Amino acid sequence: MKADLKGNWGTIIATSRPGNIGKISGIKRMNTLYGLLCLLMVMADVGLIGQNIRILDAKSDEPVPFVTIFTPDTTRQQQSALTNNEGVANISAFRGYDTLSFRRVGYEPLTLTIGQIAGAKFLIRMKEEPFALTEVVIAANRWEQDRSRVPAKIATVGADQIAFQNPQTAADLIGSSNAVFIQKSQMGGGSPMIRGFAANRLLIVVDGVRMNNAVFRSGNLQNIISIDPNAVQQAEVVFGPGSVIYGSDALGGVMNFHTLRPRYSHTEQVQVRGGATARFSTANEEKTIHGHLNIGSQRFSSLTSFTFTDFSDQRMGRFGPDDYLSRFYSARIDGLDTMLPNPDPRTQTPTAYNQANLMQKFRFRASEDLDIEYIGHYSTTGNIPRYDRLVEMVDGLPRSAEWYYGPQQWAMQQVRAQHQRKTKLYDVAKASVAWQWFDESRHDRRFVQDLRNSRSEQVQAWSLNLDADKVVNKRMQLFYGIEGLYNSISANAFSENIVTGETALIATRYPDDSEWYALAAYTLIKYQLDPKLLLETGLRYSRTGLTGQFDNAVYAFPFDELRLNNGAFSGSVGLVYRPTEKWQINLVSGSGFRAPNMDDAAKVFDSEPGNVVVPNPGLKPEYAFNSEVGMLYRDGHRIQAEVNVFGTYLHNAMERRPFTFNGEDSIAYDGLHSRVEAVQNVDYAYIYGIQAALKVMIVRSLYLHVKYNWTHGIASDGEPVRHVAPTFGRAALAWDRNRWEVQAYTDFNGEISNERMAPSERNKPFLYARNDEGNLFAPAWYTLNLKAGYKAHQNVSVYAGLENITNQRYRPYSSGLAAPGRNLVFSVRARF
Repeated sequence: MKADLKGNWGTIIATSRPGNIGKISGIKRMNTLYGLLCLLMVMADVGLIGQNIRILDAKSDEPVPFVTIFTPDTTRQQQSALTNNEGVANISAFRGYDTLSFRRVGYEPLTLTIGQIAGAKFLIRMKEEPFALTEVVIAANRWEQDRSRVPAKIATVGADQIAFQNPQTAADLIGSSNAVFIQKSQMGGGSPMIRGFAANRLLIVVDGVRMNNAVFRSGNLQNIISIDPNAVQQAEVVFGPGSVIYGSDALGGVMNFHTLRPRYSHTEQVQVRGGATARFSTANEEKTIHGHLNIGSQRFSSLTSFTFTDFSDQRMGRFGPDDYLSRFYSARIDGLDTMLPNPDPRTQTPTAYNQANLMQKFRFRASEDLDIEYIGHYSTTGNIPRYDRLVEMVDGLPRSAEWYYGPQQWAMQQVRAQHQRKTKLYDVAKASVAWQWFDESRHDRRFVQDLRNSRSEQVQAWSLNLDADKVVNKRMQLFYGIEGLYNSISANAFSENIVTGETALIATRYPDDSEWYALAAYTLIKYQLDPKLLLETGLRYSRTGLTGQFDNAVYAFPFDELRLNNGAFSGSVGLVYRPTEKWQINLVSGSGFRAPNMDDAAKVFDSEPGNVVVPNPGLKPEYAFNSEVGMLYRDGHRIQAEVNVFGTYLHNAMERRPFTFNGEDSIAYDGLHSRVEAVQNVDYAYIYGIQAALKVMIVRSLYLHVKYNWTHGIASDGEPVRHVAPTFGRAALAWDRNRWEVQAYTDFNGEISNERMAPSERNKPFLYARNDEGNLFAPAWYTLNLKAGYKAHQNVSVYAGLENITNQRYRPYSSGLAAPGRNLVFSVRARF
């Protein structure tokens, strides 16, 4: 509202003349106050000229992009603005208006007067809607979009949830979605299982770059722990095949991690922001320290993040199967391996390890249309004991005196650019070039033997991605891109006599100096058929290949080299139907594929006691065909429900089965007579299941949350699929009011009976408990937990939790490590 001071300005001036004070009538005093108010409003209105407003999330203090700012006064010409990725918008166009409204999907609408905005120094905080059907997601097609326009099921873990749940590793972080099952063979690990798929059948993406490389295993995989959970801003899980956008490996789903991004200054002054976290937990005496610092001007910004974590041996619960107790450990005394009784069988010795993460990012706004960013990640661990191998027994003695992973190191260097300008080819285009380096090693020595075997692998992974987004017309939006990938693999192996120091060559895990590559192009179209119905369809073609030379110095391989070259189409079609504001129905069908990598086709390694895996040069890709229907319902601000029913047919499934090597079904490997196995294509497998979620507001600020996951899978030979997790989920009561957030919840897991175990799991007594008949099985379990967060200051929050209150002793399915017993977690987060 423009203030008209005519008639009032003179009254204000008059009151300042000598002798007039005390002669002002009541009406004049009213006029004076009115004049002062109008003057303040004019001053605020004038302050809008060239003024930027900044909008942050009320909980996380992160910028909120894509907020629409508009004038609610419909009697005048409408004005609007949109916040950018920094949550900043210029509101000088609103000069002359007295009220502004703020809208953004997933957030509560907000309307403020110009005076209120000026009083808040043009810094506005918006609250998330507790029952939002829509939110901005990226993982579905590499571009930011409303979840309500994506037919696939997506689970997100935001910054506020990460802070509240206090995950120790990135595996725990993605598990906190309560839609992903986590397996652990050792404390320095965490292998996600999604809809019956795991390891290299799932794709991990970090800042838009695929982490999966040519030696990612088909068995349980722990590379996800290289990601720093304290530097993650948001994580997303796209369920079902994601091969149209991401290519090979995305059979069961895609896990996309978005780390903290450098922020520009929204003023002419250089702005310095940062944060720090300190965390401690009792079950494994975790000690974590984290800090990050952002320095930004209007065109350049830098973000540095560092985290160090140290874990002691993990202690299990008191009440549960005695099969899980850690009754002994191995030590070398006076040159002899000795089996010693564990003074505290609930402490799993050895499981301790430590980890350090460093991240550096630079961002440069070259112009209003062009944004360039450098991203650097580095992660390293100490030695990680492979606990499940150290508790294996042979004839009453430990099978291994030593079994540990050497430091797991990962580095990524990426340069990416985004150009935003309407052209004939695109509205927004992105280019990314990335290099990754992986260094992993395995070291094992059998009990009472002096030879330690060491095998190491180094992988360099290059990637190039070009992606474009084009709004063709009011109904159609087009996404397309190309991708190039190249991996080079180096492998070394030797045995060392720990007494004499003598060394000798042994078989490497993979062929040395081998290569893997992939080239692909994709396109995806969104078409609004009518206001209630959206169609999404996509197609991708990929070409993959690998080469490797086998060294016959140790084994006489029946072949000298490995060469595989495969091409594959993958496609998807989906519908989003919103018959009313309360309902959304999603239908989607899609195909995915996984081309054999080095671990599938060329590995020579001890897979488990008495078995050895050998190369199979005849391996072919496997294909997944998935269909699902999803329904979402929201009734005002009281209830929100979601159900997804899915089914997947896996063709040419790659599974480990008995094999022959030079005509023999068993060979001597590392001094042990072992049955020969190889990864082979079996006929097919069916996997199907249900995912459901419910959120109910019981009374104001008190909510009930329930998540439930049920999956079943069977192969063509009638055997259960190995990576189908048991029924699992969470039921929680959450109270969120003012500065407090409190949650009481139970995590639950169903039983995996002996009959439902895959054949490979039935001969692993060191992993499972025994039922009354003496057969191995994975018992059902549940935990009771309580967590709370308190915002002690605008910039300081305190979190505390008591996990597994009843001190249950349990081991998640397929895990070699028993979960923590009663565990007190405490952390302090500060920002400036």
